[in-house]
Amino acid sequence: LGSKFYLRELSEKEKENILGAFIVDMIGNNQGEKEPEGEEDLDLMFDKSRPEVSQVLIQRAYNAIREYVPGLPTKISPDSGYDSDDDEFQREGIPTVFIAEDTGEELEAENTYFNGPDDTVEHIDFKGFFPKASEAIIASVAIISISPTTASAPIKSNFPNAIPVATL
Repeated sequence: LGSKFYLRELSEKEKENILGAFIVDMIGNNQGEKEPEGEEDLDLMFDKSRPEVSQVLIQRAYNAIREYVPGLPTKISPDSGYDSDDDEFQREGIPTVFIAEDTGEELEAENTYFNGPDDTVEHIDFKGFFPKASEAIIASVAIISISPTTASAPIKSNFPNAIPVATL
């Protein structure tokens, strides 16, 4: 709902200036119920409708994570959120990077609280995986925001003033 509202409030010109959207969801959610402690990983999922941009953004995010949070298990996947905020951005033609602790399949298989009545803040693991994942996400967005079009893999874009958008 948040992404629908956000996008509805933007003009077409403002939407055209968005390089990509970083959607962060379900971080620190497992707390060991079906996924043993220490087996968490950060999943960077790219938008299959605009892979020419989202894959470059993901590679930059991945490189930033390797540099600033070494040792954090991270993988790149063509999966995306299941009915998450990334869908709304994709419908508007805005490339997305969906960042979560689990892919959709993993989430449904490993998180007993997912979208249920017990899907509450009490079940977030703020001490284990969450802090490292948060550092990784901040590093990714910061690095890409500083230089969205001049890093090692230049983004070919018609948007000279483009900015990445992060939603939490």
